[in-house]
Amino acid sequence: MIHELNPELSNAFRNKVHDNDDFIRIFFSDFNGKDIWSKICSCMDWLDVSVQGIKLPVPHKSMNITSLEFTHFIVTIDMIFESIKHLWSSLSLATGIDYPFGGDRNVFVAYEFDKEWSDDAYFKNIRAWFGVHAVNGNKVQLKGFPNDTRFFTSWSSSFDGNVFSISVYSNNSAAEKQYGGIKKIFLNQIIDFIRLRYNSLNDLITIIDDLYYKEKKKLKLKPVLLDKESTPLNQINQLLEQSNERKLTREHYSIEIEKYISFLNCARDKFSDNDKELVQTYMNELENVIPAYYEIIQNVDWREHQIFELLNLKSQVYLENLYDFGKVLEYAENEDNPDVGSYSSYQLSLEILVENNILPEYSFKLSGGALSLLIYAKDFKWRGESLQNNRSSEYRKILDYINTFHDK
Repeated sequence: MIHELNPELSNAFRNKVHDNDDFIRIFFSDFNGKDIWSKICSCMDWLDVSVQGIKLPVPHKSMNITSLEFTHFIVTIDMIFESIKHLWSSLSLATGIDYPFGGDRNVFVAYEFDKEWSDDAYFKNIRAWFGVHAVNGNKVQLKGFPNDTRFFTSWSSSFDGNVFSISVYSNNSAAEKQYGGIKKIFLNQIIDFIRLRYNSLNDLITIIDDLYYKEKKKLKLKPVLLDKESTPLNQINQLLEQSNERKLTREHYSIEIEKYISFLNCARDKFSDNDKELVQTYMNELENVIPAYYEIIQNVDWREHQIFELLNLKSQVYLENLYDFGKVLEYAENEDNPDVGSYSSYQLSLEILVENNILPEYSFKLSGGALSLLIYAKDFKWRGESLQNNRSSEYRKILDYINTFHDK
């Protein structure tokens, strides 16, 4: 690492990218039909690798090693440069804010081949000269010279670790005489060049915040439609469709919403009368998911909603039989996918749960979806019973304390 490139900044940028429930990933994974998120990931990965792994080149006894280390340094700088530039271009697709250094000439103030060079363009020349295109030669368009005029370079050398030099040759002797010779580059200039661009991550962090709040505000102003006279299934599907269209909320409680929809689609005719009543009570309670989900979509609300806990298994009975419930549900919830779950494990675990009077005998005849619904409904009942028992226990403790106090 070098102190001009603080790795904490790239960490802060990565954290911001994943902030607000992965806003950037959700927003850019399908942006106008293209996966921009994959490009952003690549930029962040190489940025971290380069910033944490970069080393300053130092003069070595062997000039070969000195030259090679400087080439490695330049290539690493280029990785950081390209990562920053492409992060700007990726976010610009949504913000319209362009990379700010395109025409800058504040570092190298370069003049080569009878023209001025921007810092970005000149750095690419440095990259080519000092190793990347040293032997295959960069083609250069020069007035009065053939179109195939190319330039090649020697190895680089340095005696103080700050100034690095090369000799530039050409396949055209007249071009070499006019434009070739010794070229020098200062290490502190290269560091200044990349430091300015790396520090622009601070600006990108602010831009991400602004983009998020802009998108959130826009969505909050757009009314969410809900036909409250329709069935719960139609209502939740209507909300899910809008959630997916609005992007920012499409993943929030998505697993729970899919599970709720599967329960609404589930046939209940094979349940016993008592279990039909239990399942209906559970489904009645789950209808409160609809207004909660509506609020999430309308307000782009990331807060936790207690009602969704009913779509997670948490009772003491479940926890005490976690392995067997896991094997049963793994197979039951994926019965259309033979690659997921084991039928033999499913059968064995289901037998254990039935033998222990945790699930009814007719469980073997239920479809995977119906069995899953029954387990969740029973978990809902077990949680309620546990809560009631805890309250009764606390009440008895209070009575015992009062009686003890009066006995004294």
